[in-house]
Amino acid sequence: YRRSLPPSEAGAAYDHLLRNRYRAVWDATIDGRLVRAGLRPASVREERLLDFRRAFPGLAERASQEFSRWFDAPRATHDQIVEFITAPTRSFERGSGVCPVCRLPVAEALVDAAQLSAAVRHVIESARPGWSPDEGICRQCADLYMAQHMPAIQC
Repeated sequence: YRRSLPPSEAGAAYDHLLRNRYRAVWDATIDGRLVRAGLRPASVREERLLDFRRAFPGLAERASQEFSRWFDAPRATHDQIVEFITAPTRSFERGSGVCPVCRLPVAEALVDAAQLSAAVRHVIESARPGWSPDEGICRQCADLYMAQHMPAIQC
């Protein structure tokens, strides 16, 4: 165990997400050992699985399998947990990993940025230097940029 996670360049929201994921995996490993030692009731497994599913919604159908990997393991290292929580493209069956704009994990395929208007693509490129439409964008970011750049509606 180490007190902190490696710093990310993705910002505070991503750091919070990683801390929550780490907590869910850590709790699963600790409670799994306590249940096997007879110090916690077996019902704790379902509580931890629910928490794990909330922390990793992108796992979908694989959540139970991935959870068992941690809950049933004799001991997990800090490095193993960090690798798991920071590598959604290796761990998640669905999805394409991380949105190149907001840097948050996505459970669905990225939107083809070519479908966005040239004006919206230009605004994104201005706000996120280095971003290319070929990289795609998550649905939430696409919706946000489109909504921000729609003409005002007169009432």
